[in-house]
Amino acid sequence: MSVNDATKQNFKNSIQKKYGFDYFTQTKEFVALVKSTKLANHGDENFNNIEKMKTTCLNKYGVDNYRKTEAYKIKYIKTCIKKYGTPHASKSKEFKDSHKRMMFDKFINSYRFVNFVPKFNFDEYYGVTTKFNQKYPFECKRCGITEKHDISDGHDVKCTKCDKRMSSFQTEVFDYIRTILPNEPIITNNRSILSPLELDLYLPNKNVAIETNGVYWHSEVSGGKNKNYHLNKTKLCASKGIRLIHILDSEWHHKREIVKSILNTILTKNNKVIYARKCKVKPIQPKDKTLFLMDNHMQGNDHATVKLGLYFNNELVSLMTFVKSRFDTKIEWEMSRFCSKQNTTIVGGSSKLFSHFIKEYKPNTIVSYSDRRYFSGETYLKLNFTFVNNTPPNYHYIIDNYDTLQSRINWQKSKLSKKLISFDTVLSEWENMKVNGFDRIWDCGHSKWIFISPKTE
Repeated sequence: MSVNDATKQNFKNSIQKKYGFDYFTQTKEFVALVKSTKLANHGDENFNNIEKMKTTCLNKYGVDNYRKTEAYKIKYIKTCIKKYGTPHASKSKEFKDSHKRMMFDKFINSYRFVNFVPKFNFDEYYGVTTKFNQKYPFECKRCGITEKHDISDGHDVKCTKCDKRMSSFQTEVFDYIRTILPNEPIITNNRSILSPLELDLYLPNKNVAIETNGVYWHSEVSGGKNKNYHLNKTKLCASKGIRLIHILDSEWHHKREIVKSILNTILTKNNKVIYARKCKVKPIQPKDKTLFLMDNHMQGNDHATVKLGLYFNNELVSLMTFVKSRFDTKIEWEMSRFCSKQNTTIVGGSSKLFSHFIKEYKPNTIVSYSDRRYFSGETYLKLNFTFVNNTPPNYHYIIDNYDTLQSRINWQKSKLSKKLISFDTVLSEWENMKVNGFDRIWDCGHSKWIFISPKTE
């Protein structure tokens, strides 16, 4: 990204943070100010200056645009002949050369060619003004083959050898990222970083890669992906300083807006911003808690005993829930869920909710887990949790023709005799499930975090 592009992006981020829009001219305050100014100056809040200009020109020159007058045309021609030696600036060699250089630099330095080296120079470039769809030779940095590409059609350039055709799922994720990061380099189907493994989408400037995992192709039976496949890929990326995110097509189909919000937060941090100091902590009604989690948390609802909500102007914008520790009797509490409203950042929100829980319930110990497919655990560090370890990969069973995942808890062996058509007590849970035509998919495990109250240390 150039300095100029970075400056524009920083300005855009500042406006987004302050007003919640990409441009301050989109805010209600600005629109209201413009209307009030027009009303005060012209007696009409919808006054259009263009109409005033046309009226002035008609009164003064007899035409609605002064550029249409003979006097202006003569003066323009004289100026161009004197300066460029031609009646029109765009016809001059100086203008053509300048425009050609500008367009050449624009295309060659575009993010679209991040994987390619041009095999032609400026003198061989015709310019888009004369041959708009001219194709030029580029060498792929990854495989070395040279192919001709259209440099002006606006599409990301693909190598026929390295860049395979993307699935519709991968294309949809790619297109969404392009909407929030229109000028960011996105490398598709890269095999050079983790060779021979492939990264579906890679954003080198962000050090982030995204796997678009079709459940069928990434399952254990149909896809042949074993227990450690996704975890190993995550570890390999981490060893190269790359954060790898795994998205399942079932999540994209059923929880698309939540996934988009997570990607937006990770890649741009370009959310609506609310400050926790302006919010109030209140208990949440079970129904409100359920609806909020279903709309904003990847795991959906839980069975929390403590439900705390953060309210801004009486609107629920964030929540945190707790249950008695499920897996470790030495730990008192488990933080079950924490999330904020989609595409919203609550500055200090997690700290305010967590501090309220500490004050009201005075816990000695709290445990929590973060999904390694999406999250890095930064929130826990802010809350003074300590990283304990990473749990082994876990699996989910696949139902509804590879469209839906269910927790393995729902399919424990003790429950299978009532659920399966064919059940054999001698076989294991997984063997019984396979006999009945089920498949499963493995995740990357979770990171385990512990909070210990200073009074107990």
